Amino acid sequence: MAELTKGSSEMAELLQRPLLSRLWIYFKLSGPGYLQSAFTLGSGTASACVLAGAKYGYMLLWVHPLAIIMGVIMLSAIAKQTLATGLRPYTVFAERLHIGMALFWGVAALLASIIWHFPQYALAGSVISDLAELAGISIPRWLYGGALLLLAIAISWSYSYGIKGVRLYEHSLRAIVLGILLAMFLVVLKTGVNWGEALQGFLIPRLPSDPKGLTIVMGGIGASVGINMVFLYPYSLLKRGWRKEHTELAYFDLWMGMALPFMIATSLIIIATANVIHPRGVEVKGAGDVAHILGELMGESASRIFMGLGLLGMALSTITLHMLTSGFIVCEMLNRPHEGWVYRLSMLIPSVGVLGVAYSELPFWVAVFASSICLLFIPAVYIGFFILHNSLSYMGEEKPTGVRALVWNAAMLVAITFIGGGAVALWVMRVFLTPR
Repeated sequence: MAELTKGSSEMAELLQRPLLSRLWIYFKLSGPGYLQSAFTLGSGTASACVLAGAKYGYMLLWVHPLAIIMGVIMLSAIAKQTLATGLRPYTVFAERLHIGMALFWGVAALLASIIWHFPQYALAGSVISDLAELAGISIPRWLYGGALLLLAIAISWSYSYGIKGVRLYEHSLRAIVLGILLAMFLVVLKTGVNWGEALQGFLIPRLPSDPKGLTIVMGGIGASVGINMVFLYPYSLLKRGWRKEHTELAYFDLWMGMALPFMIATSLIIIATANVIHPRGVEVKGAGDVAHILGELMGESASRIFMGLGLLGMALSTITLHMLTSGFIVCEMLNRPHEGWVYRLSMLIPSVGVLGVAYSELPFWVAVFASSICLLFIPAVYIGFFILHNSLSYMGEEKPTGVRALVWNAAMLVAITFIGGGAVALWVMRVFLTPR
């Protein structure tokens, strides 16, 4: 079955089977979607969810599901293009659109990785400070900031050498994050769900009337599908050897491997936070404040340790992914192989984000504000893929026509309008609502 991932004739044969039979095999073959899900479920998303639930209860449950649906629509179009042509997207942007568009995409993706690096260190620093306080010791910020940076460099560089310890690190982080989500599920089971408010929160897109609330909405949308994720995704398809016959698998992978787990995870965090923290009126600033969510399950000290490790795991995994992505982006822009010292040194570009430990007293707002800024980068890239999707010289016989073209274009225009128009509108509203 592994041969199916290499575009063999077996994949074409699989497409002739009944739908249910295909879906079971697709579960086994999925991969890039889960990578995107791990990428997006970092501290930016977690912070936006925690602040949304703590301040507004169930009101903003609609934000992350709608944002991820819009993102998956565009990623589906990118998957169709990449698998139909087998071409490297950065080169396509440079040759078929404009070198300026390609440079904007590369620089914006790199800049987003740098901006998002700051809140990861802020969150990690907040966790370490809280755990140190719990242990009755004091650790200087520069010390644990430097230790985190060295650890991140060692791990990201290890990927170039295929060290088995990296896999153990990855599995450990996944287990911790999954443990947090399971704990959130248990909190929701214990505290219950107000289904009337939940349905309103999911189905009615209400907006807060204050600048901080609008920032939470923008941060949630921006963290759901980042521009650096969009850069990485098509290459993850090519690296797996997927081709045109894997297009249906790619769609399944995006919706079931990325969108569905993301919707469930973000909804659980918001509902658990809304049930526990919102009624208390607690203002969430540091990692210790979030531990209130699990307090009823395991006591204050245990919850601070467990929740802290989960948040630290999210931060460390995102730091590593941003460093790997930065090295990849630079190598693509320089047309260099993704190995050697150019690759490894390029990974260090976001490392200035270690200064984020200085904001460890407000890590959640740092993450949300950073995500709201990065939201402004992505519309131009989406427009580029929209143009390519309708290019006969690029797509050839795979270019959608007739009703299919209308459906694709309508879906992509809705996504572009939601992300682009929404970003501009929310920022304008935020500026006018900010007291002078």
